[in-house]
Amino acid sequence: MEYALAFDSKGKQSFVAPSYIGSGEVLQARALIYGAITRGGDEAASFCRLVFQRFRSDHPSVVELRFVRGTHDSVAYLQGDQSKSVERTLVRCRE
Repeated sequence: MEYALAFDSKGKQSFVAPSYIGSGEVLQARALIYGAITRGGDEAASFCRLVFQRFRSDHPSVVELRFVRGTHDSVAYLQGDQSKSVERTLVRCRE
């Protein structure tokens, strides 16, 4: 699954709410990210910068935004075990 993560200058990670991506719906936001990543290149980079600007307007300490593809064992994750989670950065943009 693709999603957006934001990071502050100390590396603290935050999940980016769907509304910053362009939809109040989680699956629609995921589809927007997936579409930009699939088209790649300038479009993916431009969409990353757009989401970064939206998110940063409310979270000024954020210095980086990433679109990632993550695979998670949902039961383990909900039990606090993230060792079975794998994330790969697909697109990254910074201030």
